[in-house]
Amino acid sequence: MDFKKLRTFRAAAQFQNFSDASAHLGYVQSAVTNQIKALEDELQTRLFKRTGRGVALTEAGLKLQQYCEKLFNLRDEATLAVKGDSVVKPVVRIAGYETLLTYRLPEVIRNFHQTFPDTHIQVQPVAVKQLRQLVLNEAIDVALIFDDTDVSATHQLAGLKQQALGEEPVVVVASPKHPLVGKADVSLADLAGETLLLTEQGCYYRNRFEKALIQAGAMTGTLIEFTSIEAIKACVAGGTGIAAISKISVQSQLDSGEIAEIKMADLALSVGVLLVTKPKTHNHSVNAFIRHLTQRHNLQGASNVEQAATTLPP
Repeated sequence: MDFKKLRTFRAAAQFQNFSDASAHLGYVQSAVTNQIKALEDELQTRLFKRTGRGVALTEAGLKLQQYCEKLFNLRDEATLAVKGDSVVKPVVRIAGYETLLTYRLPEVIRNFHQTFPDTHIQVQPVAVKQLRQLVLNEAIDVALIFDDTDVSATHQLAGLKQQALGEEPVVVVASPKHPLVGKADVSLADLAGETLLLTEQGCYYRNRFEKALIQAGAMTGTLIEFTSIEAIKACVAGGTGIAAISKISVQSQLDSGEIAEIKMADLALSVGVLLVTKPKTHNHSVNAFIRHLTQRHNLQGASNVEQAATTLPP
């Protein structure tokens, strides 16, 4: 097994879609397909199974994914050692929902880096439906997700620890010219026949939005699915359709008037923010990063947080 094929396998496993993996790697899709087939032939087993909208790992694929991450980490460590670096920098590997990584995490990283400048931080793009599995497989250390799972006490799920960090407001938005903008008490029934611009499959608040529309009999329009929040915002502003989206991600467009909120009377979409980790597998720096998040609740109101705690372990 060479690292080129393993790198392709790693991307395909994270995105659960060969097309998305090829875009991430800068390959044509046929190259990804051929490399995965070559790896399956070499191992004499199937690593992926087809699903409705992509692929999923088989049991053998899940096992290889765990070893794949260990191999890449060992390779990186060996490279640093051979280059003569006397100290291998600790690493914190983070993945999560695009909203949290783009609009909440940068300030957190800035504060953390001021206290731990020698820690190497990796922020990885991952399909949201894979996040918990990747933490479980130790492919990432920290996942930041949207979910309303009850974590009033330390909550264990399939060997994972989940901690509540706060709540993220979610709003329904449209072009300012849309007829529902400015209307009081818009109901779910009013959304029947509308073109819906949806976030990726597995997105927690998307699932809640779709479920509410189905229950109201209003899921009757065209559906357009995106993996990019920025693409959704551009299409909303252009009048293509309406979307349910985290408020922080569209706040600047709401302030400028480029996009407007539809005031829903019978729909509440705001969701909890969870920190997902695998207990007792972390290095010192990962533990420090987790403490930084949980003690300071830095994902909420990030512009007003204090500097990173100086009492955290070095």
